[in-house]
Amino acid sequence: MSATEARAVCESCGRKSRYVPVIDGRLYGADLPRGWVSAPYSPGFTHPDGTHGPKFTCPKCSRLDVRVVTKGVEGTEWKAAK
Repeated sequence: MSATEARAVCESCGRKSRYVPVIDGRLYGADLPRGWVSAPYSPGFTHPDGTHGPKFTCPKCSRLDVRVVTKGVEGTEWKAAK
């Protein structure tokens, strides 16, 4: 799948960021809206819950310091290239 934009999905609550450009096939934390936190992992890394790549936390969960991971929530939602 080729994507030009993607958005982060919070690992705690499932909230989604706005779409941001993808650079070199990756969504970088510096491109995210203010308050989003990224835990960088390589795209090929598989987490114990079956998800791949970096993990993201939304501003609300970052403030609350939520540590519960919602099962089945993917780390990145991709938008197909136009």
